[in-house]
Formats: sequence, C-alpha cells, structure tokens
Amino acid sequence: MSWTACRSKHAGVGFKSTFVGCEKLEIRFIPQMPQAVWEKKAALNFILGGAGAGFYLSHALTSMLVQSDPAARLILQPEWTAVLVVCAGLASVALEAGRPWRARFILSRLGSSWMSREALLAAVFILLCLLLRQRPNAALQALCAACAGGFMASQGFILHASRAVPAWNSPVLPLFLTVSSFYAGCGLNLINHSLSGVLQAAAPIAALIAGAADWGIGRIYCQSVGWVQTAAGDTSTFQKGARSFAKRFQSVGCRSD
Repeated sequence: MSWTACRSKHAGVGFKSTFVGCEKLEIRFIPQMPQAVWEKKAALNFILGGAGAGFYLSHALTSMLVQSDPAARLILQPEWTAVLVVCAGLASVALEAGRPWRARFILSRLGSSWMSREALLAAVFILLCLLLRQRPNAALQALCAACAGGFMASQGFILHASRAVPAWNSPVLPLFLTVSSFYAGCGLNLINHSLSGVLQAAAPIAALIAGAADWGIGRIYCQSVGWVQTAAGDTSTFQKGARSFAKRFQSVGCRSD
C-alpha cells in the first residue's frame, strides 16, 4: 500500500490510498477552519433574548424580595417589555436563517437539541407573561421566572454545543452567559425603576451581586478556555494527526504489496 500526501485547493490536506487487489479508496482529511465571522442577526438573538428574559427575572426576584408590586407605576411594564425584547431577538435570528420555512421543525428535537428547548422555553415564557398581564398570580410569576432562567441557560448551551468554535466548548460558558444575561436584565430593571421614581434597595443590590458574579465567572471562563489559536496556514499539528490515523488505517482491510 502506498500513501501519498495530496493537497487540494478546497480540501486542504488529505491522504490518498491505493489497495492492490481491492477497489481504490481515497480518504481526505479536511482541517478545521476557525470561524472568523458571526452573523450580527444571530448575535442579536443572544443579546436581546438574554436581556429580555433577564429583565423579567430581575423584576420578579426584586418584587418577591420586597413583597411589593410597583409595576403599575413603572414606565416600562415588565411583562410587555420582556416579551417585546425576547421576540425582537427571535425575529432577528429568524431573518438570519437561510431556510426560514424549516422553523416548523424547531420543536422536533427536544430530546437532543438546545435550540429546540430554547424555542419551547421562549414560547412558554411569552405565554405566561401574557397571562400575567391578565391575571397576576404569584405561582404564575414564579413559573415565568423559572422559564426566563431556563431560556437564558439554553442559549448558553446552544453556544457550548457549537464545536466549530473552540472557545465556546468550555463547560463554564453556559453559566457565564446565563449570569451575563441576568446582569444585563438587572441593568434594564435598575434603569426602569430609576426613571419611574420607584427605586427600591433590592434592585441595585441585585445588580451589584450579578455584576460581581459576572466578573468572577468571566475570569474563570477566560482561564478555562486557554485561547489556543492556530496560525493561518499552519497545519503541522493536523498533518501529524492525519498521518497517525493513516498508519492505523493501513493495517485494516486488504493486504497490500
């Protein structure tokens, strides 16, 4: 059996095998390409969706802690504002999709896809927010807050499942993105209370705690990632791995001359 390294303009690095007495088989190893561009519309889904859910979660927690409901005096009603911001994020990622009509299958992979779980949690969260506007209820508010937290966490797990970006594969990322979304929501809640003139001590305290947690988890995340980068065009590490696999494959199948 003879192995010759071959290069292709599109395939990058590969290995070609010729079997004597067997059919010809060609194996190509395509090196991974670091993702350099991320569509802004997709990024808006994580920014707006997390901020909207975090905004409601912050409002729910602060109102539960002080056992008061100043929502009637707020300029931005928490339920309506959260729904609008989350829907804006979902609409932005829908515009980015290449085949939007396939959205009807979004809930078909609840057992394995975090994107399906994100869509389900978003739908339940929006529905509960609308119900709360009609019938305020402590149990519904708690359930809605839980859905908001689950929605933020699911967005973190979506990025964590994206293997094409090594920096997202850290197990700390879902927690980091969840806390960051809650921190953004605390900021919106603090601004809303300040402009409405009903600022309570729980709102700034929640924002400070979320900010400190976001800073600490962010440092842990940066240390866990390691930021290993490969220079453009440097495939030496990949070539070694590919050759190692080729040698192992050589001993499998038909015997060669």
